[in-house]
This record gives sequence, C-alpha cells and structure tokens, in this order.
Amino acid sequence: MKSHNTRLVVNGLGTQPLGAPPREDAPGLLALVSALAGANTPQEAARAVLMDLRDRMGVDLSVQISFATPRPEVLAMVNEARSADGAEPYTWRWADGDRNLGHLTVLGPSPAERAMLDAWLPWLTPAIKRLTETWTEREERSLADRRMRLWQIKAELLSLSQAPQSADAYLAQAVVEVQRLTGARQVAFWTYQAEDDSLEARFHAVPGEADLTPRLPLGVFQEVVHGRQVRTVALTSDVNAGVYVLGPVYGDQGFVGVLQATLNEPVLGSHAEEELTAAAEVIAMGLKTVGFFEKLSYQASHDPLTGLANRRTFQTLLDREFKLAKRHAAPLSLVVIDVDHFKRYNDSYGHAAGDALLMEIANTLAGAARSTDFVARFGGEEFVVVLPHTDREGALIAAGKLLDAVRNIHEDALVLSGQVTASLGVATYPHDGEMPDRLFEQADQAMYRAKQTGRNQVCQADN
Repeated sequence: MKSHNTRLVVNGLGTQPLGAPPREDAPGLLALVSALAGANTPQEAARAVLMDLRDRMGVDLSVQISFATPRPEVLAMVNEARSADGAEPYTWRWADGDRNLGHLTVLGPSPAERAMLDAWLPWLTPAIKRLTETWTEREERSLADRRMRLWQIKAELLSLSQAPQSADAYLAQAVVEVQRLTGARQVAFWTYQAEDDSLEARFHAVPGEADLTPRLPLGVFQEVVHGRQVRTVALTSDVNAGVYVLGPVYGDQGFVGVLQATLNEPVLGSHAEEELTAAAEVIAMGLKTVGFFEKLSYQASHDPLTGLANRRTFQTLLDREFKLAKRHAAPLSLVVIDVDHFKRYNDSYGHAAGDALLMEIANTLAGAARSTDFVARFGGEEFVVVLPHTDREGALIAAGKLLDAVRNIHEDALVLSGQVTASLGVATYPHDGEMPDRLFEQADQAMYRAKQTGRNQVCQADN
C-alpha cells in the first residue's frame, strides 16, 4: 500500500496511513463519489454508500450509516443493523479534525472485508465533508427563512390591531389575513358563548361559510381549550380533511375562543403548524389591544400598543402612592427600564417589528411583576414599575427579576437579533427623594448609569 501523509482515525483505536485504493476499485469509487455529489439529502447519500458497499463486498451485510447534520433528528439510517451472535462490529468514523462527519457500522465482517473497508472508506471523507457542509448551510438558510417567514406573519397580523376598532371587526379581518398568509382553504374563528358553554364559528375567511358550520358544545374542543398554551389538534380523524383547531385564545376579558384552519395536507409537525400557532398567539395579543378601543375611558389611561398604563396614568398613581407612603411612613420604590439598542432593532427590522418587540416586553414585564406592583409604559422603549411598600433591598431583588424576565424572552417570541436586554435604574423613597419628580429623576439617572457602564444590568440611585 502506497503511503501518504494524511492519517485517519480507524475504529477509535488509533491512526493508520491513508493509502491509495486498488486500481481496479477506481471506477467504482469515482461512480460513488459522483453519486454522493448529487445527493440532496442524508438519506440519499446513505443509500448510495450502502448500495456500493453491497456491490463491492458481494454480500448483504447488516449496516448502519449516519451523517452529521445541523439538527440531531435529521439522521439517515439505512438497513437497520441486526444482531449477530459473537460478531464484533466494525465502526468507521469520518472526521475532519475534531469535527464529526458521520459513521458507518457493519456487524460481523470477515478479516478480508475489514481490510477492504479500511482501504476504501477513507476515500469518501472529502465527498462526505462537502455534503455535510452543504446540508448545514442549507439547513441554516432554511431556518433563517422560516424565522423570517414567521416574523412576517406575526408583524402583519399585529399591524391589524393598531387601528381603533371593535373585537368583532378585528377578528373578521384577522381570519382573512391568516388565510392569505398561510394559504389555507378556509380559516374560521369560533367564539365562546358563555350562556350555553358552546363555541360558534362566527368569523370565516370564505364568504358564505358561516351558515355551513354549526354551533358546537365546548366539549368538542376539549383538547385545545384547557390551559393557556396554544396547541394544534386535528378536528377529524380523516387526514385528507385537513381540519385543525388551535387554541385557546384569550383576550383581555378571558377565554375568547379558538382558531380553525382547513388545509390541503396534514399540519401536525409541519411548517404550517408553526405558522398557524403563531397566528393564534398573535390574534390573542391583537384582541387584548383592540379591546382597549372599545372602552374609551380605558383607552385614555392605557398605552394602545402594549396595553400597559400610559405615562399620564403612571404619574397620577405615583402621586397617590407617594401620599400613602408619607401618611403611613412606608417605603416606596420606583424602577425605570429602557430597552437596550432598541433604535438599532427598529432601524434593522422596521417599525412593525419594533412594535411587536415592545408588546412582547410589556407582556413579559407585566407577568414578572408582583401583584402589588404597577407597570406602565413611560414612552418609546422606556417602562416604569412602581413598587409600593418596598425598601431599597427589596427593590433591587424585584428589579433583578424583571431584568431576568427580559433576558429570557425566547428568540421565537418576536425576536430576530438574539437576546433582548435592558438597563434598569432603581430609586427608593425616602432615601433617594421625598417628592415624586425627584424620585423619578434619581431612578432615571441610575438607569442611564446602567447604560453607560455596560447595559444589561440594574443600578441603584447613589444618594
């Protein structure tokens, strides 16, 4: 065997020189390399190697083949290995330095077959390296495309909720938009009827469909109406029917209903399920927004985008809490929160994306705050939280929890640029100020100090 400088790991037992394949094997090897170059999937490449192995060895051995791919579940396994009494398996691992490219396992080959495998398999390494790199790049592009696609669906549905309108008008528009964005044959929204504990399909994307769907007992949808996590369930056992229900959907007054979609192919586990789930979640967010437009007094006191109390309401409540704190000699703390690099995010992804991010942050802050706290949007990307009966130490703990909640916003939840962070400033009455304006000024200055010293942290007023 003619020796080369390259050395390869064999069976995890060490290295051996990479030799030239026997001359009579060259045509078959070229044909296999050509077949690998044309493989679009790991499964196709595995079949090509397996067929060549069978032809080369002249026996139907029990073989497992897999290739490294971006997601662990995308693995090719061909001709599932069978057990063989007393047989020692042969394993070859293709590698590029420390990077695993894949492996092949043969149960019970003879010594001559092992020698043939040792001489033949190393020559597939360059082709397999190119394949795994191609698959990785393709998968990364696909994931990026899927993320952008989901983001576009969310942003367009969210934009519907920005105009003053009733919840009914919003839902009528939303089902039409979901059908357009997902390509569904039909989309409907079933609204909850509390008087008889039923669901009624009141809003349909296809005109005339409303009369075709009856009112159904809530129990028919029991798999999706319990809890708050949106899930997808096939409404019929007929796979070809393609009817799916997503829910539950909650508005500002509680359970509203479920979303139904009819598609031309199965949805569960597909990209279509991701899109429909995202649509159901955004419709719930939209309903919370449009609900404010139906209550003028509520609208006047709350931010229409995020649903939090607005700046005017915050100032009124802070004045009231200050009076109570003074009367009862109790501490009162204030947290000022500013989203880091929000302008960069807004410029990169557009105002609809920025609005969607602000809504997600607002929901996150409201969920992380204590029941006695008061969360408001002060303006732009700045939020404030009033902490009644909270001293300096307690305020730092509460602010830390708010910061962690923002950090933990998942990438799929309306975030395209990686982790979201914020800068927080904390001030406490009476230590940091004995008037509302002074307390806010101290918390605001502490927030700017958090930004100037690295962002993504909490700073306390330094009085």
